Amino acid sequence: MKWGIAWLLLFAVWPLFAFDQATAEKAYRAYQDGEQSTSVEKRKASFNEALALLLSMASEQPSAKLYYDLGNTYFQLGEYGFAILYYDKALKSAPRDSRVRKNLAIAQAKAGLPAEPWNFWHNVVLFFHYRVSSEEKAFIAMGLFAFAFVLASLHVWLRQPTFFHLAKWGAIVACIFLLSLFWVQYVAPPEAVLVQPCQLRRGPGTEYAFSSARPALAGLKVDVLEVTSGGSWVKVRLPTGEEGFAPKETARLI
Repeated sequence: MKWGIAWLLLFAVWPLFAFDQATAEKAYRAYQDGEQSTSVEKRKASFNEALALLLSMASEQPSAKLYYDLGNTYFQLGEYGFAILYYDKALKSAPRDSRVRKNLAIAQAKAGLPAEPWNFWHNVVLFFHYRVSSEEKAFIAMGLFAFAFVLASLHVWLRQPTFFHLAKWGAIVACIFLLSLFWVQYVAPPEAVLVQPCQLRRGPGTEYAFSSARPALAGLKVDVLEVTSGGSWVKVRLPTGEEGFAPKETARLI
């Protein structure tokens, strides 16, 4: 009976995996055709075909690799704002992936954005906060709490101070990872990428004056501070600290 249920589940789920695999292979072939094409029209058509297939997969089973492939495809099409968006999405799940970081830097240069400066606090002291994904933080925190619980139990039974001190420090480090996770998920404003150049306005509508002299470049990462009641405008903060309203379609959440 159990084997019968297992086989039924396998036959029910297998077509989904087969479909995803077939779609991924078609997208890969289309991408290769675009790279090898000498015709501008054929190149664009092939990359657009790959893009459509990858987007159909991303809506069902998003992953860091899929976002990386989408970033590469948008890059080939010259859509640097969208390329940066999907590279940032990939880094959210795989923040230490050097390939993604390298391609992101190239896309930012193509978009005319300045390179991200090296910062001691950001890159060294708070490495775990910016280079560890939310899933990894939750896993590490749970592992450390379990470790601390076991050591605390051993201390109760064996009365060994070493076990107590290790349990204490394990719990402290676990709390640090939980606080980092809480900050990212519930305190820090959501981040978005401007997928096209946008000149911020003083209010949520075209009747408001521009708040900036020049449009912000496509590919710029911004903080989302507010979404208007109608949902068509978002209030954002630029890296310079300037705040203003942008049409919702120009800012895509990471």
